[in-house]
Amino acid sequence: MTGGPERPGRVGDVGPPEPDGDSTALTELQISEADGLAVERRLSGWWRGLPRPVRRGLLAAAGLGAAAALILTAVSDAPPHRAGPAQPPAPAPWPAQVTDVYYAGLAPGNDPRSSRFVFLLSIADLDRSPVTIHHIAQPYAGLSVTTEDPLPIGVAPGESRIVRVLAEVRDCARTPERDDLPFLDVTLSNARAIQTQSEILGGSYSDDLGREIAERCGRTPASLPPAPSTVVTSPG
Repeated sequence: MTGGPERPGRVGDVGPPEPDGDSTALTELQISEADGLAVERRLSGWWRGLPRPVRRGLLAAAGLGAAAALILTAVSDAPPHRAGPAQPPAPAPWPAQVTDVYYAGLAPGNDPRSSRFVFLLSIADLDRSPVTIHHIAQPYAGLSVTTEDPLPIGVAPGESRIVRVLAEVRDCARTPERDDLPFLDVTLSNARAIQTQSEILGGSYSDDLGREIAERCGRTPASLPPAPSTVVTSPG
């Protein structure tokens, strides 16, 4: 026999293990993690190298930026605001509520021999819109009143106007006595409505009109003292 015992032959082709398909991804992952760690170390070193006031300022700025982002997100996500129903404007006041009527005296130059005389009214507009005078009247048939200026007469907002009222005695038997002088009915209008109101005129209205009527009708004016009697004596 020649030689020693034969060694058993190799069964199959056993070699170093072949890398599978995931080995490349594993290598790339390991490289990426290494690079990330290196970047993190560099950032950490840069941060530690900054002065403390600078780091505090950067942290504060970052906090403000985050807060602003949260506010913008909340505002953009909020539902749109819906306005409530519009309130209707307040109605304008009635003419009688914003108009004052005053007796302003007798006009100068009245002639007691005439059946006519003139007295004055002061009409004030207290509102911010104009007032218009449409009519002036009183209930006695024996006495008529009208305005010297043609109607209607306008009164500007916040102003007063003197209106000359022409009175005429037509029937002395149907004219009022001084203590029973009629109210004046004044018809006014403004932006809201037209309205007639009865005006009780104070001051010397009753005395003045009673005197004018009495003079034209031959009555003794009640507001005047009686005329002194004249005593005639014969020579002794």
